[in-house]
Amino acid sequence: MAVKSGVHEIAGRTLKYQQGQLDGLCGIYSVVNALNYLLENNDTPQIAEDLFEVVLRAIPRKMYPDVLFSGTTLADLRLVGKAAVRYLDSRWNLQIKVEQPFIRRRFVDQAQFLEELEQYMAERAAVAILGIDWSALAGHWTVLQSIRSDELKLIDSSGLKSLKRRGTSVRASSKPRLCPDQTTVFNLVAVEGVAIRDLP
Repeated sequence: MAVKSGVHEIAGRTLKYQQGQLDGLCGIYSVVNALNYLLENNDTPQIAEDLFEVVLRAIPRKMYPDVLFSGTTLADLRLVGKAAVRYLDSRWNLQIKVEQPFIRRRFVDQAQFLEELEQYMAERAAVAILGIDWSALAGHWTVLQSIRSDELKLIDSSGLKSLKRRGTSVRASSKPRLCPDQTTVFNLVAVEGVAIRDLP
């Protein structure tokens, strides 16, 4: 997925570009941002640069350079996500599962999806990447920080900070569509072999 966000212009001249305006790397950034957020309270150093290199190297060479422009699929996201958690296991002895809990689920509406996602996350030390379809031709990967009564707080590489719940749907419509079947969760299950539930 890749998002094309608004470009700031003065007299027809672009002032700056953000991730997503010229590239399709939102999937790569979402993996880095999700894991960095998940581990921020686990006494690990800044790992973003290492993770960025790991996930880029995990992409098959035959996909370059198209992946830089066309973005990543759900299968690609799982591939690079697994490479990232293998690195974290070997380097920091952190055991993290890559889960796609709703890949075969259909939801009646957005409220049902978000309620089940919130419950799923509450039962785990986890962070979720959401797939969003802006239209039939443009999509995006972003990291869910929290679910609130009126909005979704995000950690997003393109600068998007939140989405109003009333402005999204899980069905095809004129609104941005949340894609439950593309939800990818990083679930921290153990640290140095000790299960999270057994840690003080």
